[in-house]
Formats: sequence, C-alpha cells, structure tokens
Amino acid sequence: MATPPDAWQPDSDSPAPQAEGERAEGALWVDGEFTLRIREVGSERVLRIRRPFALLGRITGSDIRIEDRAVSARHVYLHLDQRGVFGVDLATRTGTRFGELAHSSGWLGPGQSFEVASRRIELVEMRLDGLEAEPSTSTADPLADAGNTPLVAVTLQAIHAPNTPRVLGSELVFVGRGHSCGVRVEGATASRVHCVLVRTALAAFVVDLIGRGTWINGRLVAGAAALSNGDRLTIGSAHFAVRIAPPGEHQQLALRQPAPLPEMSTLLPWPGGFSDSATHLPGFIPPGPPPLPSSINADAQGAMLAWMMGALQAGQAEAMRRQGEFHLALTRLVQQMQRDHAAMLTEHLERMERIDRELAALRGEIYRRFGSTEAASAAANQHVASLEPPDADSDAPPKLRIAPVPKPPDTDPSETARWLITRVNQLEEEQRSTWKDMVTRLTGRAR
Repeated sequence: MATPPDAWQPDSDSPAPQAEGERAEGALWVDGEFTLRIREVGSERVLRIRRPFALLGRITGSDIRIEDRAVSARHVYLHLDQRGVFGVDLATRTGTRFGELAHSSGWLGPGQSFEVASRRIELVEMRLDGLEAEPSTSTADPLADAGNTPLVAVTLQAIHAPNTPRVLGSELVFVGRGHSCGVRVEGATASRVHCVLVRTALAAFVVDLIGRGTWINGRLVAGAAALSNGDRLTIGSAHFAVRIAPPGEHQQLALRQPAPLPEMSTLLPWPGGFSDSATHLPGFIPPGPPPLPSSINADAQGAMLAWMMGALQAGQAEAMRRQGEFHLALTRLVQQMQRDHAAMLTEHLERMERIDRELAALRGEIYRRFGSTEAASAAANQHVASLEPPDADSDAPPKLRIAPVPKPPDTDPSETARWLITRVNQLEEEQRSTWKDMVTRLTGRAR
C-alpha cells in the first residue's frame, strides 16, 4: 500500500509513481468509450478512448498527447456521459475553441469538433453500454451551479482546518493549486490542475489528471475511482474528509457544518453559484451580505472573507473572458493579414513568371533574326536615325521613343528590330518595378 508522503515535491509535470495495490476503478458514472480524429497539418490520426474521460495535453501519460509548446501539460479535460462528450479548457495560455463562438467549454456530438493549437479534433463516435444517448441542450452546463438538479451532496472537510468545509455546487469541480480551480489546494505538492470531482444522482467520483498523487484512504488512484461517505481524500499533501449525502440533503448537510463557505463550483471563468447571464455583465459583482462589524466571532469573519473571495474570483472571470475575446479577434485579424499578404506575393510571382516567359521568347526571336542583340540595335538605330538625331553635345546613341505595336511587323527588318528592342526594354523595366514593389512590401522599406 502506498502512503502519501507530505514532503514529496517532484517536477511540476512529473506523474505520481505507481504503487502496488492501487484502488480499483470499479464502475464509473457510465460504461462507455469514444473515438477522436486529430487533424494536423499534413496528417491525421484516430484514437479510441476506452473509458468515459480523457486528458489532452503535453504531459507524458496523457490520453491524447500532443508534442507542441503551444499545448499545456494539462490542456483539455473530456467527459463522457449520456448527453455526449463535454470538453473543458483547463485555463491554458493558448486556450481551446469549442463551437462557432469559440467558447472555452462545450458539448460535442458525433461529427462535431474543437480546436487546440491549430489542430482540429473531431468526435467520430461514442458508445454507451446499457444506456441510451440523451443529446444535451444548450442549457445543460456541468460547470454551472447545479441548483435543483438531483445530484448527491458532497462536502470536503479539510482535516487541518475543520471550520472551512468546501460544499460542491456544480456537477464537475476542478481541484488544484491554480487560482482558477473551484477547490484550491495550497502548496507545491499539488499540480496546477490536479483532479476533477464528479457528482451524479447516485454517486461521486474523483478523476486524477496525472497530478502529483491523488489518494483515497492511503491508496493511489489510477485514473478514476468512486468516493464513499467517510473516505479520506488526499491531494498532494492536503487531506480532506469526504461527506456524501443523497440528493435533497444538500442544504441540511451545509447547515450542519460551522461557518460554511459559499458553494464552490469549477474552473474560472465559469464561477458557480450565479446565473450565467449575470456573470457576463460588465463589472459584475455577485450579491451578498453587507460588511460585518469587527466584533463578530471568527467563524462569521471567515465566512465573510470567503464571500469576498468569491466576488473577486467572479471579477477575475469576467476579465479573463474579455481577454479571451480580444485574443480571438486579434488572431483572426492576423490570419486575414497573412492571407492577404500571401495572395499579393502569389500575384507578383505569377506576374514575374509571365514576364520571364515573354522575355525569353523575344530574346529568342532576336537571336533567330539578327544573331545578337547588338545587331538588332544597330538595325533599329539606322532606321530611326533620321527621325531622332542625337543631341549635338552628347555622344550617346539615339533613344527609341516609339510606342510598341501589338505584334512585330514582318515587312521591314529594321522596323521589326526596333519593335523587339523596345518591347524587351519595356518588359525589363516592368520586371525591375515588380521586384522593387515586392521587396518593399516584404521589408517595409523602399528600395
């Protein structure tokens, strides 16, 4: 049996060591699997996930591993149930885009996809054993406060701080040391996003996200496991007593605890306990009690501080949402500029190719008719000498100033030579002008 060492602090991306006698996964919320197709530049691959959850990221051991610095160690959590596959961006630097509006979370049905680091990941199919699929509606959000949804009531009681219980308010709750987690765990022994707590109508579960060790009653969790009332849940070096009650006893369970914190929900920017429409208002501050006098007891002060932290997190969630929308708009603008730039370069290169082909044909005609360019120039100058005499003070040969005709005349050799030389000069000037314009656009400096 593996006992969680409180002082163990490995590298941030190092998975917990495997231990003998790990707690068996047993039956989870559903028995099923799903298949994904990952489309990358020039290639694609298909993966079958043979369990109802998956982690996409760069860390070793991820179900969907992508070796790219734009992908975080733990980037996306995927959750399968009767409603489909629900994906959540784990508050990453580059983000994840679900649906046409590029949300950070969302439901997927067969044929639908999401985007991570310029890769499109499609849900090909999903299978549930013993259950019928119930496609989710747009209002079914496992990250929002569950409200009156009949889910088991779950409370985490910190063993070293018995007066600060965490009452879970949403269906999915993320745990870790990151500021965006619904349940914060202090200390370097916890990963930024360490694990996920899952509530259903019948039971509660914990899903390890390849963190620095998740234990139930001293046994290391491999993948996921069910929680029971009275279990001791250890995350890194933090220890919690698990309290589970049937649906409908949520309020009674919270009232029996001294100075409960507000209901915890999920990763920001999806704070639980408030309506979705309210949290998207500019400058939204969640409602709550007025400030309490300093003479109140310590438990009440703790509850007030917890409410203030909830208000602060809601403001941070709004700021993160606005920042994400700005980054998305900026990315689209840069992509459009790149497409316009590529189209311009393609047009210039095609123009240069046409000029080169015509020059090659004209020079070949000059050599075929006159043997050399000098001979053609002499024939042309002799023809126009009487029309354009050279300047008396200059030794330069006369210049050709006769406009080109659609095709070289075949009657007079000197006229043909003059036309060919003039056309070559025009094309060479156009070629120089095109190169100059292209270099100026590429470097931003005039040449």
